[in-house]
Amino acid sequence: MGADSRSARFISGSHFRSVYHTPRHVYVHVPFCRSRCAYCDFSIHAGRRDPWEERYMKALKKELMLWQRAPFFPLPPLETLYIGGGTPTELSAERLADFFSLLRATFGPLDAISEVTIEANPETVTEDLLSYLRTTGVNRLSLGVQTFDDRLLKRLGRIHDAARASDAVHMAARAGFSRISIDLMFGLPEQTMADVERDLLMATQLPIDHLSYYNLQIEPLTRLGRDVHRGTVRPVDEEEEAEMYERIIEFLAHHEFYQYELSNFAHPGGISQHNLAYWTGRSYLGLGPSAHGFVSGMRYANIASLPRYVVAGEHAERVEDFYATKRVLSETEMIEEFLFLGLRLTEGVRRDRFQERFGRSLEDVYGDLLSRLAARSLLIYDDTGIRLPKDVYFISNEVMQSFLLTV
Repeated sequence: MGADSRSARFISGSHFRSVYHTPRHVYVHVPFCRSRCAYCDFSIHAGRRDPWEERYMKALKKELMLWQRAPFFPLPPLETLYIGGGTPTELSAERLADFFSLLRATFGPLDAISEVTIEANPETVTEDLLSYLRTTGVNRLSLGVQTFDDRLLKRLGRIHDAARASDAVHMAARAGFSRISIDLMFGLPEQTMADVERDLLMATQLPIDHLSYYNLQIEPLTRLGRDVHRGTVRPVDEEEEAEMYERIIEFLAHHEFYQYELSNFAHPGGISQHNLAYWTGRSYLGLGPSAHGFVSGMRYANIASLPRYVVAGEHAERVEDFYATKRVLSETEMIEEFLFLGLRLTEGVRRDRFQERFGRSLEDVYGDLLSRLAARSLLIYDDTGIRLPKDVYFISNEVMQSFLLTV
């Protein structure tokens, strides 16, 4: 169900308020991993890193140099910087030092940025690494734990075990990191509700302030996807997944991890400001292979393959030479995205923010669709704006399709 034709008429010309503003958020993709996990279909480079680390650094430096020529290039200080992967902490000590030197030369002192996050896998975490990261200005650590069940970790192709994951968190806390997030997954093949509850109990006993809890999506071209296709692995059915998700929300709320987004939970003060920038439609730069960005109303995706990315870096004369795709969003598409992203937040889409962004009200754009969804208990529609009811979270994508204006 899409919005009616009356709604679509309001999304044109002078009624649209521009969102072309300088990005203050940056994502940098570091593609290196020790090995590829069984469920992973991301753009990574696993195995031997010579000469790829050096070539990656040269290409990244070139990409940053070309971005600096753009009139909207963000001037220091940024609001957030997120270093993801891959496993950024797989970089050799020499390359990691070069990496942070490049970031400082481009964006200024990193300790002037309110939130600087780096992703790490537990097997890469050492006291020396953590001590070094503290000196660079990194103030938030995101650890890829996935589960505390050694049997399931082996099934996923993870290198670490549960004890190593727990040790990494405690080591980070001792090193002075007060902002620590971990990633967990549910809906893993052969995972039971008891397994999920053990993960929850382990997680809530750790010194963390944030938890991302994702429903595993089994991609057909991964090792895990092929095992499912052959019938050697049994996936969890959708009803079981929904029950797991409901239990996760309930358990974490009891332990003061408040859900602020469909897959994210935090103690007070622990919300990821970088991810919040995505969900509230702010501009951001994406740097490195496969990185995505949103600048001046344009969404772009960089070349995903590391070899092709470094070749682009050798010949690039403009930043567009790193793109795999780019698309300037229409006014209608911007409104659709704003709704899709905003409804992922538990606070939903606020009336005042929508009005400020687009120069019109929710009712101007969506007409009686809002009251119709509310009447079916698929939407909460009140004076503050619109948001999803908790019992709709697991089927949120189905509800969000209702907000497509071009169907």
